[in-house]
Amino acid sequence: MLLALIVGFGVVGCEHDAAGEDTTKVVEEVVCEMVVPIVDAVLVKMKAGVTVTAALIAGATGLVLSKACSYLLDRLGQAPDEEHEVTLDNGKGSQTTKITGNTFTSVTQDWCNKTGGCTGYDRCPTSYVCLFTGSEGTGKMSLFKIGSPDLSNQHIDAATVSVYNRTGKTATLFTARNNKGDTYTIEKSNKGDLPAAWQATARSITVGPLPTTTSSTTTGPSTPPPSTSRTPNSSTPSTSKTPTAVPTS
Repeated sequence: MLLALIVGFGVVGCEHDAAGEDTTKVVEEVVCEMVVPIVDAVLVKMKAGVTVTAALIAGATGLVLSKACSYLLDRLGQAPDEEHEVTLDNGKGSQTTKITGNTFTSVTQDWCNKTGGCTGYDRCPTSYVCLFTGSEGTGKMSLFKIGSPDLSNQHIDAATVSVYNRTGKTATLFTARNNKGDTYTIEKSNKGDLPAAWQATARSITVGPLPTTTSSTTTGPSTPPPSTSRTPNSSTPSTSKTPTAVPTS
């Protein structure tokens, strides 16, 4: 899901309260930070003459919105003259600016034109794994920092054709939901089309070490050796690592 840019709450640590119990600290996003899929969804609704709401955009994109972004999106429709600060982010960088419901289209289109980061692979921000429904970074895009046990929640179930990994970690695609089935490794900084056998196949994804429920011997269907998986645009299999426990969504 969209942590940091779209999800405004992130666990930063735990401390013991007076009763000795662990208390989780959270950080709340103050300024709404929007990535390209959110911007695109808002533009589509506005062009269609539909009043924008946070629930409408969350439903259209499958992305979880922070409190800051939820508030801003609701206000765009309710009070289009009201000005808000927003940070726009794509693969070319970020820009903090002022925006209203009436200026949303012109401001975001100007940002896209200036940065050149609203098409293809350039839509994918730093620190995310991005999945695309088209070849070479085209089509619908969804993005992840941790992963998703069910890609239907992001409207990209069994639809991924190309990928871009900008997390600095390996990511793993699965042929079944809940991080099960055959696996396919996306190495750090790797981008490109998936092999034909893996296109429109992935049902879940995890970023980082494999979950404990995943066998280290699962393989991508196009990889003959039983202990290896393949990476986009790579003819050399990479050895799967022994799984360790991480969150699966």
